[in-house]
Amino acid sequence: MQRGATFADLPVELGERIILLVAYQWAVEDKQSLARLARASRAIHALVRPILFDRVVVSARNVSKIRAVLHMFRSTRTLEVEPGLLDDAALVDFYACSSSFPNIDIFTGPLDALLILMPRGNPERIVTRDKFHFDALFTPERLDRGHFSRLMHLRIASKVGTLIVNTQLDSLASLRLTHIMLDLEHIVPCIVDTVSLLLGRLPMLQRLCLLVPSTTRYKRLRDTLESYLPLYRETRVWIATPPQANCLHPVDIEYWLVGEQVQYVS
Repeated sequence: MQRGATFADLPVELGERIILLVAYQWAVEDKQSLARLARASRAIHALVRPILFDRVVVSARNVSKIRAVLHMFRSTRTLEVEPGLLDDAALVDFYACSSSFPNIDIFTGPLDALLILMPRGNPERIVTRDKFHFDALFTPERLDRGHFSRLMHLRIASKVGTLIVNTQLDSLASLRLTHIMLDLEHIVPCIVDTVSLLLGRLPMLQRLCLLVPSTTRYKRLRDTLESYLPLYRETRVWIATPPQANCLHPVDIEYWLVGEQVQYVS
């Protein structure tokens, strides 16, 4: 009687492909099963580990555990720090383990965590919902601009009032930003100046999306921009509401492409 084939009888390349297919299916929704798969053998662990830690969520509940196994996160590409959950003690733990994430491509989380991470990392995409002046993030007193050499996608929440403190900030031109999303709580008169400045000072900017929380403010912002901003042949300004983006994830390019284009009205 002929013995039935087992997984061990498969070619190595086919076996690895099957394991990786299963691992990627579990990566987001079933980390526990993925962890059990990683413990099956040393060979499978080496194959699955980069996927297991590709996306890490940090909170006050688990940051001390992350600190205990710092060597595990060299392959992490997406780091999500939960807002409002990092108290002073947790921030100390996060500071201690921040250098263990050297290869971050995407960061989402509060400004305090971002300021801790940036001297040790250089992500391509940043999402932070804390309110602060746009250019305050790029001042030498806070962070050297070299830490943003890879940054191309940025979403921040603007401070109420002036959105840019130093309107003479020529060094913005050194940034490689291609996509910016600004969460606007209020429509302030200086928004036109802010939009004009960003369009003029960021040579690689492809898309500036302004997010407003209600349909009333949406219409007010669109009317303001169309009335006072010289948008002739300008295709880079868009307006959206937060739910349009929040149903997606910054890892998806669709996240950065939401909204309605503001077009010139003659």
